[in-house]
Amino acid sequence: MSVTLCIKYALGHVTVENVTWLFDELFGEKLVMKVTEIVKKDRYNGKDFKMFFIECDKAKQTKTNLDKLVRNIEKNEKGARVTIDSYGHYWQVILAREKPTQVPFKPSIVEESEVSHEPGEIFEIEVAEDDPLMKEAMEDAAMRAWPMQAPR
Repeated sequence: MSVTLCIKYALGHVTVENVTWLFDELFGEKLVMKVTEIVKKDRYNGKDFKMFFIECDKAKQTKTNLDKLVRNIEKNEKGARVTIDSYGHYWQVILAREKPTQVPFKPSIVEESEVSHEPGEIFEIEVAEDDPLMKEAMEDAAMRAWPMQAPR
């Protein structure tokens, strides 16, 4: 059985080897099986940052440090802080969400819905006021009606 942890934000210079070493030291034993690195751009300052997914082998643990970290993460919504140096810098570590299992795609025939109304019949529908298509249609209707109005 394995547990996958996630570092949500690490600086661009952090490597897979850094993460592996730090978590092996944190647990006091070699539990890290795989580290996946994803590079992203910070939307505020445009700099690169990294996300890491750390897969740990829970079955191999002889000490309870991995379980302790998982309990700390589950206690706090924001995850657990893991200090990474003597200056007090830390990584925010959370449990990685599991991908939802996808149902395999199966082709099917789409049934045509039959609308039963007479030509020229008026019927009502509800449309959200903030719907962009509705806004555009209302503006178009207003523009078409405007020149036809007689001046007063």
